[in-house]
Amino acid sequence: MSGMKILPTKHFIERLGERAFDLSVIAKLHMELAKQPNARILEVSTGNATVVAEIKDNGVVKLITGWIGNRKNKMEK
Repeated sequence: MSGMKILPTKHFIERLGERAFDLSVIAKLHMELAKQPNARILEVSTGNATVVAEIKDNGVVKLITGWIGNRKNKMEK
């Protein structure tokens, strides 16, 4: 996926402001996209933070939402 753009949605920015989760999870998202190039929706977690992204056909990755922790152990503040 060359020329990929990663863009946050308004919802993602709002959740980031409220929850202050770790953005290093985006690096893991990039690695998962390389492993799963045909994915349309990805949920990626580092254990400390989780993000959900939608992958568009034009190479744009939209960050939909995120939170502290993972789905099984949400550690909301």
